[in-house]
Amino acid sequence: MRTSRPFSETLNEVLKDPEQAALYLETCLEEGDMKLFTVALKDIANAHGGMNHLSEITCLNSEELYHILSESRFSPMETLYKVLGTMGLLV
Repeated sequence: MRTSRPFSETLNEVLKDPEQAALYLETCLEEGDMKLFTVALKDIANAHGGMNHLSEITCLNSEELYHILSESRFSPMETLYKVLGTMGLLV
């Protein structure tokens, strides 16, 4: 019998591909729900090594990064472009 693996592992594997990650974000944007978009950004960040790794490569404080990607607020686009760019994504 074939064993299953956690969905999060599959999601992380898929979201490491910049094209797949961009499609994921595009779909969330089409929904018009910024909270959903923020969750998608967190998923992509996790696929790329997590928030601490993202903090290191963006030179952003990890607390600031958590705040930027919190579901309760949507961050300025300039910061989002920086975060996305480090993951090989363009909006």
